[in-house]
Amino acid sequence: MSDYEVSTAALEPTRAFVEHEGIQPGMNTLLLVHRALERGVQVSGGSEGRADLAFGGRTGWFRSGNSNLNSLLAKRTVNNKAALSRVLRTHGVRAPENQVFAEGEARRAWAWAESIAPVVVKPAQGKLGRLVHVDIGDFEEFQRAFGAVTEAEGSALVEQYVTGMDHRVTVVNGTVAGATRRLAANVVGDGTSTVADLVTAKNAERSARDNPVHKKIRLGEVERSHLAHQGINTESIPPAGAMVSLRGAANVSTGGDALDASDDLRQHEITYIEDAIREIPGLRVCGFDVLLDRTTDNRDTGADPWILEINASPVISPHYFPWQGRPRDVMSNILEAMFPALRAEAVA
Repeated sequence: MSDYEVSTAALEPTRAFVEHEGIQPGMNTLLLVHRALERGVQVSGGSEGRADLAFGGRTGWFRSGNSNLNSLLAKRTVNNKAALSRVLRTHGVRAPENQVFAEGEARRAWAWAESIAPVVVKPAQGKLGRLVHVDIGDFEEFQRAFGAVTEAEGSALVEQYVTGMDHRVTVVNGTVAGATRRLAANVVGDGTSTVADLVTAKNAERSARDNPVHKKIRLGEVERSHLAHQGINTESIPPAGAMVSLRGAANVSTGGDALDASDDLRQHEITYIEDAIREIPGLRVCGFDVLLDRTTDNRDTGADPWILEINASPVISPHYFPWQGRPRDVMSNILEAMFPALRAEAVA
């Protein structure tokens, strides 16, 4: 898990190159191309805006988080969240029970979910934390969440709600390459400022820092509802040092924080995740969404991780621009998986 620092200014020549080559823009691709050019990999624009790569007599391609490293079957397996859960649980991997229901099936879905409540309701094929409703324990709340998801998506995934510290663990070639701890959109009280003022101050900090990954926090309906569940509102004044969560789901795209946690993973957690990926043949680059037990400081103890999802097109950029902690050079791991000769060069 090597360190690597890069600024947005340093990426500008690469951005110009990407645009010239007709490569689909995006921070993931920009970082991959930047590291590829630095390491002597030939890069050119390919079909459908992808980056075509060549080195040492081998070729590869990359677009956003997608690449030639994952097989089509592996991608289809992990993209179907209900099927993935069944595959993992069949092989003894700790994954929450879930089921997909169609629009208009709210009562049938609740009949299935009630015995394992609280539950999560979210899109069956969703990403970036959109329309995710967590910790739902009664039918009225369930019906609202189910209706919101199915109205937009046509169906909803209903899933057992499990707890732990939210992490995204990126795995390349069967080995953990980096980890981020993800916090839902939040502010920390100073004893005098309202929640609204704290959000304004944090958003100002985000504008001032060289961090293109972390988004500004909104105070929309979702955030206000989440505050109301805690018995507070935007004009409440949190005590000094108190963290106030503004959303239930931890996702950087909705204002959350990604903190580098690569050195915080415990060996039994790394082993568990690396063993789990072997149950999905053909999956060589992915992001595990896991909940880790942090009820004890003892690194040799703790429950096995809950594996919530596996993403075959993981967002890598938070490893380079963590809100706190050291940046990690995960793109080099991906390039070395494509081109083993690069690893041999690095070792030499």
